[in-house]
Amino acid sequence: MVKRMIGCNLETEPCPLESDRTAGFEVFEADLSTKPGQWISVRELGSQALFVGKHCSKSFPAGEFTGVEENCIYFMRDYFPANLAANPLGDSGVYNMKSGNIKPLLSETAAVPQHHGGRWCPTWIFPTDAM
Repeated sequence: MVKRMIGCNLETEPCPLESDRTAGFEVFEADLSTKPGQWISVRELGSQALFVGKHCSKSFPAGEFTGVEENCIYFMRDYFPANLAANPLGDSGVYNMKSGNIKPLLSETAAVPQHHGGRWCPTWIFPTDAM
């Protein structure tokens, strides 16, 4: 289970969803050896990378794919702020479990603005050999 912490400054921003940013993550694993089972906090992912999103999440060894960093959580914005069309990736990024630092998933110029009606969220697509 992954818990995403989102921070906002309600004193300076009129609409929280327009300025909310991911502040960090908590990761838990299920311990089913006890009755009842329980969630145990995980501090590191080791050599794993974790991709999380509203519609798709996956974990795999980071060394199997070029450019994927170990001990990191890759995340997508999965809520609908008013300015989604201006920057569809917005609050998407890479969270380092060890340092707690977050860096952008892609540069602002790499995001393609929305040019069609309706609402959508970015999602992860994995090659079949990553399944």
